[in-house]
Order: sequence, then structure tokens, then C-alpha cells
Amino acid sequence: MKRQSQENLMRLCAEITRARPHIAAHSIPVVLMKLQRLASSLHNRYTAACNHAWATTEAYGARTEVLEGKAAELGESLGVAIEHQRDPRGWPLIVKFDGREMRVG
Repeated sequence: MKRQSQENLMRLCAEITRARPHIAAHSIPVVLMKLQRLASSLHNRYTAACNHAWATTEAYGARTEVLEGKAAELGESLGVAIEHQRDPRGWPLIVKFDGREMRVG
């Protein structure tokens, strides 16, 4: 994992822990690590969709939507909104809560 990604994840973990005291503090990093892995997979899929014809098939798109749905479910478990940025030049997931945004990727 890149250093910047690690720092963003630690900062996000701390902010969610402070903002959501009703969520068990030990479960937040676990969920965020799962989100990080999903973000990495989604980034690879978004890049492939931009660069390869085989990645524009209906089956490939359906699997990408399943992964996006899993990311949304993980976000719901933390009480945050997940926005998907499908442009491979940026961060694949944006976590939004309490008027703040953090990028995960």
C-alpha cells in the first residue's frame, strides 16, 4: 500500500472513530482495510475499462457493479456514504460523512 494511502486510511479511521462513537472502535480499521482492497480492485477494473475492449463486456461491468455494491454496504456499516469515481486517473472511492470527504484508493 502506498504511503499516502496508508496515511489517508489512518486519518479516516481516526475521524470516523471520533464522529461515530457508537461503532466499535476495533471494527472500523477492519472495514476500512476491506474498503482499501475493494478500491484497489475497482481502480484496476476502471483502468481496464478505459484501455481494453474486453473490459467493456456486460459480464465485466456486472462484476464491477457487484464490487461497487460491496463498497457501498461497507460504507453503510460505518454510517458513511461512498461515492465511486470511475475515472482511473483519480481515487476510486470517496468516503463522505459529516460534510467531509476522504479519498480511498
